[in-house]
Amino acid sequence: MSLEDALEKYRAYFNNKIETYGATPKGVDYNGPAAQNIRFEQLVKVINPSRPFTVLDYGCGFGAMFDFLNAKGWTFEYYGFDMLEKMVLAAREAHQGFTNVHFSAAENETTVCDYLTAGAIFNNKFDASFDEWRLRSLEVLGR
Repeated sequence: MSLEDALEKYRAYFNNKIETYGATPKGVDYNGPAAQNIRFEQLVKVINPSRPFTVLDYGCGFGAMFDFLNAKGWTFEYYGFDMLEKMVLAAREAHQGFTNVHFSAAENETTVCDYLTAGAIFNNKFDASFDEWRLRSLEVLGR
């Protein structure tokens, strides 16, 4: 199976998740809110919240990381990227009232930020070969 075929399987899998479960932790393939929060707590350990910051959430799903950060009362500008338009549409819908949040499904619209999170974007390689998935991962990390 080619890398593009594996990525298409990836897209179909996560499109099915968001369609089935909506903007919930299960909609992005977490076991539930507790598992999602544990992951987020680990990802934000490097953030210094003593001053305003920017964060790019690469593979943002429906934007739950924004909600997590916002609940902490931190001052930040959030940029969420997800390769799935359905995820980005769900994120925009859920965060309409916020001025410090931006979502896009276009990778060329991502911006350089103080911090980048990428919680689980390499977890599912499906049928891609190890070498193809490794090259894809390194390509993404090199951006």
